[in-house]
Amino acid sequence: DIKSSLQEISATGISDAEIGAVIGAPQSIVTRLRNGVHKTTSWERGQAIVALAEKMRNAAKTAAISQSAA
Repeated sequence: DIKSSLQEISATGISDAEIGAVIGAPQSIVTRLRNGVHKTTSWERGQAIVALAEKMRNAAKTAAISQSAA
């Protein structure tokens, strides 16, 4: 879901402002969604958040594979 995706992204050290810049939303909206204050968002914004979380997961997997191969 949106909240868990944002928490996952935030755990990597990316700020809410940086997330907002990527998904096209103000930092305040990102913070409210991550904290559960807002429960819903537009479909497009939700898809962008989920896609960013997936991109971060894939980058972490790639980095782990590269390290184990070295």
